[in-house]
Amino acid sequence: MDRTAMPDNDELNTNTSAEEPHEPGEPDAPHRPRRRRSVIRAAVLGPLLVASLLPMGLVHVVLTRSPVPSHRYAMTRLWYRFALRVVGLRVIREGGPTRGRPLLLLANHVSWTDILVLGATVPGCFVAKADMEDWPAIGFLTRFTRSIFVKRDDPRKVGEQTREIGDRLRGGEPVILFPEGTTAAGTQLKPFKSSLLGAVRLALPSEDTAMTIQTAALAYVRRGGAPMDADDRRSYAAWIDDEDFAPHLTSVLFGPPMTVRLIFGDHFEAGHGTDRKHLTRRAEGDIATLLDRGLAEG
Repeated sequence: MDRTAMPDNDELNTNTSAEEPHEPGEPDAPHRPRRRRSVIRAAVLGPLLVASLLPMGLVHVVLTRSPVPSHRYAMTRLWYRFALRVVGLRVIREGGPTRGRPLLLLANHVSWTDILVLGATVPGCFVAKADMEDWPAIGFLTRFTRSIFVKRDDPRKVGEQTREIGDRLRGGEPVILFPEGTTAAGTQLKPFKSSLLGAVRLALPSEDTAMTIQTAALAYVRRGGAPMDADDRRSYAAWIDDEDFAPHLTSVLFGPPMTVRLIFGDHFEAGHGTDRKHLTRRAEGDIATLLDRGLAEG
């Protein structure tokens, strides 16, 4: 399968604003020039991002019928990269998605911005909560990016949902899953849920075929050039499910730009005999290690 080649250590320089370090104890005044640039950036690029949905959407509809799985996500990856510029999010990438297929990518979840970061890098689809399909704007975007909608709290739907995930995996499309099932504060993980990892069995066409599992971690490390501590990550980076979306969007758009480290871990194989709870524990341990590393590197 074709994939855009990128170095193992790569920086998606999506921030159009310069980052100038300052002492955490300094007053807020040094942030004002950066905020002005953020306002200008959002005012100029934001309408272009929205306007691009129609022409890109038309091309996207054609490409989704491509026999090459990576082509089906060419437009969505381009759109995600444009969106990263609009929100001023700077991405430092370590490693990259493996070429092994079928591929299930597991990552921690901090905010809606995680989707932009991963979507700009991985030519695959997300597993999203079913209620997101009805959200204004967000619902349209999740459908545009070919997300798989699931109801994690409805056991009757698990079989149907895992079959859809399995179909995508067997078709050569990487599937991106946030095993926490919700967002966390960005410093520690919430317990992983194992139910949707049953898709591992359905994705395998035969008893002697294994599926590739890869882990990744997103660590939000800087804001306006200054290191972020746990309180900063909770206040500015994390978007917890019960919070209103509009205030957080405004904060990201018009506040000092943030830097996130995206670290890809090693991949491993999972076969028909793999216990999903054992798989969940292994993935949780791997992602916790990657997250700690990303936060320490800053």
